[in-house]
Amino acid sequence: MQVILRLFSLVDGVIYYIERKLVLLCVSFMTLLVFADVVQRMFSRQQGFFDRLIIYIFSVQNQGMKDFIIKIFSPWFLGIFSFLFIAFAAYGRLDRNKKLLMRSLLVALFVWGSCYSLIKGLLYTFPSGIPGAQKFALGFMMWAVFLGASIATRQRRHIILAALLKKVDKKMLPIYSLVGSFLTAVFCFYLAMLAKMQILFEYQDWQSAPGVGVFEALPVPLWIVTLALPISFCLIGIRFLANGINDFTFGVPEVDLVAADLAKEEIA
Repeated sequence: MQVILRLFSLVDGVIYYIERKLVLLCVSFMTLLVFADVVQRMFSRQQGFFDRLIIYIFSVQNQGMKDFIIKIFSPWFLGIFSFLFIAFAAYGRLDRNKKLLMRSLLVALFVWGSCYSLIKGLLYTFPSGIPGAQKFALGFMMWAVFLGASIATRQRRHIILAALLKKVDKKMLPIYSLVGSFLTAVFCFYLAMLAKMQILFEYQDWQSAPGVGVFEALPVPLWIVTLALPISFCLIGIRFLANGINDFTFGVPEVDLVAADLAKEEIA
């Protein structure tokens, strides 16, 4: 049994390493997509929030004055304000002396120019919005969430009913852990089976005809996103089962024992 658990620990370590990289990639792509979509939507509007605020404060009714605010005043004001804000922020991070004032201005010019070029390039490339940005971001979020749940199971950072542990004798904790882990694993495998049925349905739909069962923006199959469910639930179930066997063989880790002691203190 010890040899099997050690072998499983080695294989699980490789899977854990891959999971962490995948979660990092998914979160990064999700963040970039959402950020780019928000920036594109914000700066592609003909009349922004600042324009409406200026027009409302000064009660501007003349159409020519409105065009002047939207096309000339607001862009120049926001540009100068953002440049000065970046310059003061850079100057505050550096040693405050006159020699570094020019350096902070150069840093501000570089950052401001980079942001301006990025926004202009984004608007030029996607004038009508980034196709499928929100749906792809949700797909990356699904992978990140369920792989994160699998990682939490490996690190034993899942939810523990510590209030129940206080009623279990420490000698019975290994058996309690084994039974609880086994039941949780069975439930996870059941969810993985349901997810597999959903994937088979989406895969058959994708194979039925070209352009079916894919995202509208890009021909990426929908079942690739759903694939996160059976993979994650299988990993979670296997890890719960392995944790239960490990606890029954070698004893419950100190983390669970501390949780039980804390529960006793809170209730007392």
